[in-house]
Amino acid sequence: MGKHAPLRLDKYLEIHEKAIRDLEGRGFLLEADLELAPFGDDFLVMTGVIYCASEIRLEVSKQLHLTGNEPLAQTFAYTYNAVLRGGGTILRYNSPHPNHNKFHHVHRYDVLSGDKEGTTTELSEAERPTLAQVVQELHDWYYDNYTAVRAALQAP
Repeated sequence: MGKHAPLRLDKYLEIHEKAIRDLEGRGFLLEADLELAPFGDDFLVMTGVIYCASEIRLEVSKQLHLTGNEPLAQTFAYTYNAVLRGGGTILRYNSPHPNHNKFHHVHRYDVLSGDKEGTTTELSEAERPTLAQVVQELHDWYYDNYTAVRAALQAP
């Protein structure tokens, strides 16, 4: 069973909450302001922002498909968009789009050099990250680029 396999909704939410608390405990993730709301009969939508160190903001939009009586939850569609205040987009993970990029993919930007074009990389099902993995990736990016990030935030 893979990391994106259907899971009982209560277990899914338990794992999500534990991952957020663990990441908060490290000091990089400052606050998770996420809401979960019904969308039709068979979906839940998770939307909001995860606030991280140095004013890095991760905007989350995620649809969970619900099946069965228990019910089982599975991510159906998602966008995780990470932005550095005043600098632009760091990365954006997306599920397949109907009209282009019909595959899981990530857009990466060299935000510290002013890159607005970025690159797009196709992801296999096994490569696409969970939300917690995206926060971990931002954590690693931040500490790998700490000096440049601090300088960018202090620039006029």
